[in-house]
Amino acid sequence: MRTLAILAVLIALPAAAHAACGDHGGPGYRGPDGKCVGWVSIAHVCGCSLPGRCTAEEPAAEAQKAATLGCKIRKLGHLN
Repeated sequence: MRTLAILAVLIALPAAAHAACGDHGGPGYRGPDGKCVGWVSIAHVCGCSLPGRCTAEEPAAEAQKAATLGCKIRKLGHLN
């Protein structure tokens, strides 16, 4: 019985340590590659309309605005 309790704790620890995207001030979206997306690249990775190609985890209120603005800037040719 004790072995099962230790095994359950060892299995649960990595899951509990996994932080959601957005926990540390990011926009709160995970990209198709499994990594958290940053503010600068949200439009490029996710698209103009969120969640797009990403998965929302802890979305920030300003994330959609950032994605829209990023797409407008790209359209103007200021970012590649």
